[in-house]
Amino acid sequence: IIYINLIKTGELTKSIDSSLEYAISYLENEEKIRNKVRHVLIPNILAFFGIILMLIIAIVIVIPNLQEIFRTYGINVYLPKFVLYLSRLFRAMVQNWYWFIILFVLAVMIFIKWISEESGRYKYDSLKYKNFIFGKLYFLLDFFFLVRSIYLNIRNKMRLEDALEISKQVTKNTYMTSLIEKSINNVYTGKPWFDSFDNEKVLNPIILELLKKGTKAKSVHTLEIAIQYMDKEIEKEMSRTLKILPEISYIF
Repeated sequence: IIYINLIKTGELTKSIDSSLEYAISYLENEEKIRNKVRHVLIPNILAFFGIILMLIIAIVIVIPNLQEIFRTYGINVYLPKFVLYLSRLFRAMVQNWYWFIILFVLAVMIFIKWISEESGRYKYDSLKYKNFIFGKLYFLLDFFFLVRSIYLNIRNKMRLEDALEISKQVTKNTYMTSLIEKSINNVYTGKPWFDSFDNEKVLNPIILELLKKGTKAKSVHTLEIAIQYMDKEIEKEMSRTLKILPEISYIF
């Protein structure tokens, strides 16, 4: 949709060549960033769940056998009670696996019904941005694509409020969409458009200042600097996330 609107704007402003160039650049850059995130995060997430799976196997199989070995050789060493209780719990779940699957299916059905409702979907989308592991990274990525879309439309001589309206299409997150709609209202009432995003306390003040100057003066160069700065912020947040995942698995 962003691609189509860039072409339409190019036709209206008689700058179809440059519009096509910007549109292709937008699509290539978006795919490049998404691939970067996938290649960095997916292997680490799989490793995280692999550690959890190995831990469950150890609790179900290794720990009971270890305690039995101690008893066989008359060694007066006992594993902590909470470890034994946890082992029994997981073994009971394995033995009654069909009940676990039934409960899991019911939970999935309830969740699907919940997010199919407008209020449930909004809360779920809000949780995506507010969870302490991936929340900030997810927010930065969506906001980055939003700003890039605004930048390209302003570069094509579009008004800020129109650029924001079109740029709503970059995300399917209802919470982010509501923030963009608040931004559009801010423009019409004479307030800074990014105030709704500033209230989330996620963005770096330097980024906000660059966006303020760039959109107020319609400075393409300033917006480019803001985009470059955001790219570095995403890199930092990915590094932070990669440090958190092993720590969580170790704690667990």
